[in-house]
Amino acid sequence: MNGRKPNFQSKKQELTYLKFNRFLRNVAVLVTLAKLYIIFNITPFLFSLDSSSSIKISGIWFGADAENYLQSAQAILRDGFFSFYEGLSYFPSGYPFLIYLLQKVFGSYGLIMLSILQTVVFSLSCVYLAKFMQKICNKQIYSYTVFLMLLLNPTLSLSSMVIGYESLVASTTLFLVGFVIKLIYVQSSGVIFELKLKNFLPIILLTIVIFVSNVSQPRYSVVFIIISLMLWFNLDKSKLKIVLVTTLILTSLSSLIFLANRNFQVSGHFELSHNLGNTMNIGAGNDATGGYDGSAKGVVCDTAGSDTFELDAKLRNCVVKWYISNPAKAVNLFWNKTLFFWSPWAGPIANGTMARNPWLKYHPINKIADDAKGLQLIYGNFGIWFSYLLISINILLFLFGSIKSLLDKMSISIAMRICSLTVLLSWLTSLLTIGDHRFRVPTLGLSIVVQLYGLFRFCKFKI
Repeated sequence: MNGRKPNFQSKKQELTYLKFNRFLRNVAVLVTLAKLYIIFNITPFLFSLDSSSSIKISGIWFGADAENYLQSAQAILRDGFFSFYEGLSYFPSGYPFLIYLLQKVFGSYGLIMLSILQTVVFSLSCVYLAKFMQKICNKQIYSYTVFLMLLLNPTLSLSSMVIGYESLVASTTLFLVGFVIKLIYVQSSGVIFELKLKNFLPIILLTIVIFVSNVSQPRYSVVFIIISLMLWFNLDKSKLKIVLVTTLILTSLSSLIFLANRNFQVSGHFELSHNLGNTMNIGAGNDATGGYDGSAKGVVCDTAGSDTFELDAKLRNCVVKWYISNPAKAVNLFWNKTLFFWSPWAGPIANGTMARNPWLKYHPINKIADDAKGLQLIYGNFGIWFSYLLISINILLFLFGSIKSLLDKMSISIAMRICSLTVLLSWLTSLLTIGDHRFRVPTLGLSIVVQLYGLFRFCKFKI
């Protein structure tokens, strides 16, 4: 864009635009300041890295894989990026490398800076999405609602103060959709995108967050490449579209090469990580439930004489063959994984690795279940049926919003399709691996956007 303000048709329209932008800025600043207050008041504690060293944890909470991330970051600090520490090959090494960089620059305040960084990036992503959404929506009520529901969502917002990749990926997807909406606005309004440095600053920021997200969880590289292809074939040719699509593809590919090259230098295997086969195996087999189950043994697979990377490849092949050979059992597991993926964070049918979700400390369900009567209410028949009702509403609103985005011809419909596709791919990943509601967090913001779109269209509210 050329840096000028939009051409307003009336003084009232200009005032409405300025009022909305002030609202975004003021609310985002207040929420961010409140979260910074929480960060500096999180009770510190010591975490033992090994038998001889420990680290003080302050300003941040532990996520599901926090221990591995911290030990991997310590291995990089001790041995360098090409450390032979197993955790750096088993999980993608990008997020531990980010922790290492922050600890290298800020020392003992590295984890606090990680918490602050994730918090600020999340707030910016919400503002960026809403700012451009209101430009292509006829009614601002939808943009207001989306902004508040994203910024104030307890799990999504508090996840920015947790050691884990989920918040960064969630922020990246919101940034990306905001940029897509900006592209739609530029094309529909006839604003010219000039090749000037100031116009590339948002693209540079987008490139950085996409790269960090991809090296933290590389499966989203595939999502971003698919999105770039959608944009290429669904939008008119323009300089901004070429820049955005090129950025998405090159950043996604370079992040994959970054991870694969690290593992190649260490083990001689040009692979991203070797946890996929094991994760798929946990969610498959005759004894599997579709989620984490200590009694599940996975599928029968001959892995004798395999190193860690060969073992991962063999397990992936064995799981795929088992699904093909057992279609009825596969469908049953896919159903279970769907329920687990969309399950609530707390309650009788919650299933996954969100036990460290900070929101659970204050979740009303857990408060109600403090006494025997409340426990019976929450975990009895009423609680079970209410949980299934919540799952049904979530899925139906998402599916309705996705279908309407395909049928509608509004400018925002393309952005809604991208949101839907990203969530569907995350859902598919859960079906092929493990049913876990934590897998929903990275795309939770986008599912909220689509669900609100479905709700507004169902109630025939103008968007």
